[in-house]
Amino acid sequence: MKLYHGTSYSRGIQILNDKKIKGSNVDRIYKKEDMGLPTTDGYVYFGDLAVSTNYANKTCVIYDKDPYLMIFEVEVNDDILEADIDEINYTLKPLNKTQGFTDIENPRPDECWASCRALRVKGDVELIPGKFRFAKFKSNLFSLDDKISAEFTMKIVKLRKDLSDLGEEKKLNLYKQIQWEQ
Repeated sequence: MKLYHGTSYSRGIQILNDKKIKGSNVDRIYKKEDMGLPTTDGYVYFGDLAVSTNYANKTCVIYDKDPYLMIFEVEVNDDILEADIDEINYTLKPLNKTQGFTDIENPRPDECWASCRALRVKGDVELIPGKFRFAKFKSNLFSLDDKISAEFTMKIVKLRKDLSDLGEEKKLNLYKQIQWEQ
């Protein structure tokens, strides 16, 4: 399955240098109690383009103060995908949006994807040439002069909660505008 992982540009450069997205032994942004959304160590988190861009932008603005973000598009084996328990706990359970799950305490990856477009993988994810690419966008950390250049990022972020067919079509149209590097 083609999935996306978002982070700040400076962290993205480290991922490229490491040739993998680490699941542990990293300075995890969302471990901080003051962030309100701690993630479980040992996992790499993925989403659709909008979810990943949203979290990358938050990393840039709130924590790293980075004017750019990086999105990785990675081909991930379906057999290792897990439901993103953290995303379910922070975004679905508090709003009572758990109707799409057979058993919310043991969610399936397909149910999680349908409900919040987020999944996770235990351990590190190797960046295999030909199976990944990346793109750099302007984050929402900008001066008034740079506001226009961050509009593309904000268009993607605004589609995060739109799981309708129209929302998916809009994401696809934005996706086609991305200048990917390998």
